[in-house]
Amino acid sequence: MINRKIKVCFFFDDLKIGGSQKLMCDIIELIDKSIFHINIIVLDKNYESNSLYNNLSDYDVKFLNIRGSLNLMRNIMIVYNEISNKDFVISASPDSNLYCAVIKRIFRKISYFICFTHGVDGYYIEDEYYSKVKNNYGFLYTIKERYLLNYFLKYYDRFITVCDSLKIFLTDVRNVNPAIIQTLYLGLIIEKYINIYNEEDSNSLRKSLELSNDDFVIIYSGRLSYAKGLERLIETFYLFKKNKESVKLIILGDGELKDLLISETVKYNLINDCIFLDFNKDYIKYINISNLYLLPSMSESTNLGVQEAMLLKKIVLSSDTGGMAELILDKINGFLFKCGDYNDLLTKMDYIYENRDELDDLKTLSKEEILNRFNLTDNVKILEGILIRQLKGNND
Repeated sequence: MINRKIKVCFFFDDLKIGGSQKLMCDIIELIDKSIFHINIIVLDKNYESNSLYNNLSDYDVKFLNIRGSLNLMRNIMIVYNEISNKDFVISASPDSNLYCAVIKRIFRKISYFICFTHGVDGYYIEDEYYSKVKNNYGFLYTIKERYLLNYFLKYYDRFITVCDSLKIFLTDVRNVNPAIIQTLYLGLIIEKYINIYNEEDSNSLRKSLELSNDDFVIIYSGRLSYAKGLERLIETFYLFKKNKESVKLIILGDGELKDLLISETVKYNLINDCIFLDFNKDYIKYINISNLYLLPSMSESTNLGVQEAMLLKKIVLSSDTGGMAELILDKINGFLFKCGDYNDLLTKMDYIYENRDELDDLKTLSKEEILNRFNLTDNVKILEGILIRQLKGNND
């Protein structure tokens, strides 16, 4: 019998806008406050005006300001003092994961630690597919990703993955016991996307971007990195655009490949056909005016941007990597191309363009997929049940 509120601490690296951070914030918003007491700790004190901090302004948020500090034992004790009296600690980012795992190893009888796993850690993606960028990673980063996390993560009490494919990464790379891994499709707060933009809003936004109503708009939204398979995006768009009128590409995001992508638009004389926008909290309005959402990633889980596009009944074309094949059924509720095969990508883009007026049933099924399996309100109730049952078991 539990006759008090269950104390849950959500642990962030930072509050920059990103998939895992947004998902954690949405879970915090939905979790039943009559049952759970929520507090939040963040490693990095710095946050920007377009961060997720405003989403958490109603909660107990503490910035530890220790990220990057090399005084490890001091840092560990600072974190320990914040989480030692909690029933559950939930983390989802590399640095906070490592702190939690080390503390769990040192102080065995402490809070129940849960690691939310949203994707393959960046080092392994770059190392596997783009060895030429290995030098981008410093020695300490390599030690952390390849050795420290591999050793300490197994001390977590439970892992919750957002797709089944991530179980393979955790067991084969991170050496995690499969018995403590559980898949829980999380998803979106559906209510936030109902009638969020009307036709007048969309027309006004298109006009501000100098897009006509006849333009076929392709959008990529997310980090501009090697892991997202973007090196040949502009070249592929150039080949796609041949013999087609009124085709535009929006690239929404920032990252290490931005300069390369911009230079490619000059190389292929596409300056007037490609629109670069910084990622911000209003990114969804740009997805809303698109005709095709494109995700050529080398590694993914169940991408939130894809889920949002499907909910808005946009055609989605993604690589078949990781969890995308769990979310998209090719030619049923979206389209998949073979990961890394840009000829296949181009073929699918051509097919979608030529048949764009005959895909209404596919769009409807894509929305239904999100409503049925990726309704975060329903899935947070499942998470609440996991926490309550675990605490009851500990108290029995």
